[in-house]
Amino acid sequence: MRREGRLTVVWAPLALPTLQIVLPKLRPGAVVITDNTIGSAARYKDLLAFLRDPKNGFINQTLPYHNGLEVSVYSP
Repeated sequence: MRREGRLTVVWAPLALPTLQIVLPKLRPGAVVITDNTIGSAARYKDLLAFLRDPKNGFINQTLPYHNGLEVSVYSP
């Protein structure tokens, strides 16, 4: 059984609130990279829903790295 790293356990619940704090300062073209989006999809559920909702201004691509790597470009 694989254990998740401590950083993922601590970071995942803080990811969306942190993004929402810095969002007003993001410039068009800013890149948000989220690691482990397949392996920890449940933990990143709220963040991924926010990033993938077109009204929030992000264009997304999940790259097929081990456990997933989401690349989101801010394009308001």
